[in-house]
Amino acid sequence: MPRLDEGTEQRLKSFAGELARLWGEELVAVVLHGSGAGRHHLPDVSDLNVLVVLKRVTPERLKELARLRRLYRRLPLDVTVLSAQELERLPEAYPIEALELWERRRVLHGEDPFGPHPPSVPPGALRRQLLGELLGKTVRLRELYAELQSARELERVIGELVGPYGALLRALLRVVEPRYPPPEEYLEAVTQVEERLGVELPGLREAYQVKVGAHRPLKDELQQLLERVLDESERLAQRAFRLLRDELGDARASTGTAETGRA
Repeated sequence: MPRLDEGTEQRLKSFAGELARLWGEELVAVVLHGSGAGRHHLPDVSDLNVLVVLKRVTPERLKELARLRRLYRRLPLDVTVLSAQELERLPEAYPIEALELWERRRVLHGEDPFGPHPPSVPPGALRRQLLGELLGKTVRLRELYAELQSARELERVIGELVGPYGALLRALLRVVEPRYPPPEEYLEAVTQVEERLGVELPGLREAYQVKVGAHRPLKDELQQLLERVLDESERLAQRAFRLLRDELGDARASTGTAETGRA
């Protein structure tokens, strides 16, 4: 499995060690997750996603974390802080994030707060969050399309779409293909969603090329790309809603038939 380079690895371990020194037994775990803990990390492109789990989150500890992050500013850290109690509630409140964390994680300090088994997600929670997130992303893209002016802003925003949409595409595959784990690699997730839902997503593919620097469009091309991604986002949300609504309707019908038979 490809790993982070030695320098990055050592700085991450040092960062986790400093947190342990600061907070002692109040620190439950420091967990690297996302691409940095998987097989598709892109040096100088991908952030290092770190989850910090504390027994209690206080303003003073957040200030200490902010001071420490300034000392480690060479690391592209994206830090999430949760209390142990909040982590327990994550599968119900944010099932997409809970499943993403469980599937790609590496403990840097403490015990694994997730354990060996997937989070127990309440029935329907994943569907509800997925549909809400797909609609929310579409609305936000419309706002960005109206706001963005410079090529640099457009390129940045388009590159930042890859991570969130990768998580949403994997969540969609978890719902429509629950027997199989979704692919970790972004482009493979795009391909599987295209095949499973019968949609074409070339804009989301091209966004990946922009993110990794393989394609550097001009401003007009970036605006056109954002238009394509917006159109794909709208169609993907509509297609997912129809699919999941139909599946829910089928499930209700089956339940009603079974209850009639028992009666």
